[in-house]
Amino acid sequence: MKIMHAILNIFYPNHIKCVLCNKEISNEKYDMCEKCRNSLPLLGGNLCLRCGQEILEHNKYCDNCKRHTWCFEKAISAVKYTDKMISLVHRLKYHNGKYLADIMADIMIDGLKNFDIPFDIIVPVPMSVQKQKSRGYNQAELLANAVATKLNKPVDTTTLLRIRENISQTELSAKNRWDNMQGAFATNGHSFAGQNVLIIDDVYTTGATVNECSKILKTKSHANCVYILTFAHSQGQENKHNKKEQKRIIKQKLKKEKNRKI
Repeated sequence: MKIMHAILNIFYPNHIKCVLCNKEISNEKYDMCEKCRNSLPLLGGNLCLRCGQEILEHNKYCDNCKRHTWCFEKAISAVKYTDKMISLVHRLKYHNGKYLADIMADIMIDGLKNFDIPFDIIVPVPMSVQKQKSRGYNQAELLANAVATKLNKPVDTTTLLRIRENISQTELSAKNRWDNMQGAFATNGHSFAGQNVLIIDDVYTTGATVNECSKILKTKSHANCVYILTFAHSQGQENKHNKKEQKRIIKQKLKKEKNRKI
């Protein structure tokens, strides 16, 4: 009986919990209860034609996109970066929540279906060797692999390289994020000539990171077009989220210092 119960539990698992509210559920879309699923802050309505954030109906581009020259054709995000989505991303990035990448990839793919984006290959935003070694994984790569598997598309994790360890973008103002990304990326010489590339990352904030990646892929790897897909879009609220992130970083550092003294 125990063996039979174990087999049944594989196909009809009990005690599955909603990834947002922890309520017990059966097999449900996104591993979320109906209430949480229906309250997902999905992006919709009139979106900026470049970065994909929600804007006033009479506009075509947001103020940020009007100020910059872009190296990618279009960016698409699935959800707004609200408190619950921030928590989900942080669990993926900082709390070893690697299992969340598969769920977040499903949400990203559903957002992507609303657009006609012709791409040939997927490339995740790379992490520095030192940072990836410290964290143990690159969350953008986890998302890219999950999306690639579900869409039956190839993924390239070796061509685009991060060659400079930057100050964390979460600690910088919108203006300084652009300066911080200069010279941060390179390629290994592989060519994407004639191919359209889809870059994947977890959150679109100012666009500085993905824009620098796009520039390198076009100028060095000769990509034809570059598109961006992220799980969330900060909707121009980077300063608010920066403060929260800075508090989290400070709290984490203090905890580490305390542990060292012990």
